[in-house]
Amino acid sequence: MKSLLSGAFVSKGKKMEQNDDQDIIIEENEAERNSEDVAAFTKLLFLMLTKEGQYVLARDNRSLIKQSFGASAVLTLHRLSESSFYDIERYFDGFVEQRGYSQSSAAVFYRFVFLADDYDHYRDQMQPVFKNCEQKCENARIICEFDVIDLASKRAFEYGGREIRERSVREIFEKALQKEDYSAAAETERQAASKVTEEIREDLMPRRVNPIFNISNIIIFANVLIFIIQTVMEADGDYTIYAMGVQANGYILNGQVWRLFTAMFLHADITHLLGNMFMLFYLGTIILRYYSPGEFALIYFTGGLLGNLLTLVFMPVETLSLGASGAIMALGGTLIYRMFFGKHKKLFRRTGNFVTIAMMVLFNLFYGLTQSQTNNFGHFGGFAAGFAVAWLIYLVKNKRREEKS
Repeated sequence: MKSLLSGAFVSKGKKMEQNDDQDIIIEENEAERNSEDVAAFTKLLFLMLTKEGQYVLARDNRSLIKQSFGASAVLTLHRLSESSFYDIERYFDGFVEQRGYSQSSAAVFYRFVFLADDYDHYRDQMQPVFKNCEQKCENARIICEFDVIDLASKRAFEYGGREIRERSVREIFEKALQKEDYSAAAETERQAASKVTEEIREDLMPRRVNPIFNISNIIIFANVLIFIIQTVMEADGDYTIYAMGVQANGYILNGQVWRLFTAMFLHADITHLLGNMFMLFYLGTIILRYYSPGEFALIYFTGGLLGNLLTLVFMPVETLSLGASGAIMALGGTLIYRMFFGKHKKLFRRTGNFVTIAMMVLFNLFYGLTQSQTNNFGHFGGFAAGFAVAWLIYLVKNKRREEKS
């Protein structure tokens, strides 16, 4: 009996040892899964912030940055673990020493985001660490916020428990936390981001443009050449070019439809020519960076023709009109579309300083309403045509991209 009891005792002990080993394995597997979840969520959040939050990767390749109206928002992601408390304090000591007390720090908002598999495990230790780091930043005049993302409770909040103040960032955090499978969601976001990146590269990557032999300069050359020939001929009393090319509504209605096109190359005097050609040069330089020569010609001549058609329809039969203003305003309409209505309008505005030329376009457009000699039908018709053609070009390109994918 004793040996049986002893045997039973030994056997029971082995079972206990096996259970202990099993518990250790389960704990290790759970820790590994938690680590994988945090890593997958980090990747997912990074992709969502760049896609939906308009953040871009900073030069240090470790943080994200977003710029708006001269101010910057910097976001860094940190993972909480048992050994990270002292590392965080050392990190902020170096951070404050490097970034604090500078004038530029007042124009930068720093958001520190800490990811935890279960924040309840770290709360008691991390709360004083966060408070101490926040105080260091405040003393160094660094504007910042400490946010926590708890994967266990699927909550995102400021370290003190308050709701994250910036709505757009809070919604991105909450949207990411709602995903069931972080790895699968991250892969889906990666594929979508890759598609968007390719689309942005196609739409916003400036084209190589020959500084001399390009369609914009060819049109300028044609206008100047025709004006010179016209001026020389008129000096000898020959007004053939003007008489055969100007938009005369009465003659167009009688079948001389070519005047709708030729009027785009005629100008009343040297100031009229120079004003239009300078505007064409500046706008052409911009538009050609993002549109092919064929697309540029489509925008330009569609704008000129529509403006002249509206002049024919809405102005008296005895009206005489000439100039490239309608066609040039089409380029202005395209620029305004890309700056304020295009899909990637914010990114487009960052690719160049277009505000001044855009203001010139809008000023000329509405200033013409105060001038009796200005053909406003030509101006507004050209502007509307350029806006519409730019939108249609985007739709066609987008459809082709969808067919390829």
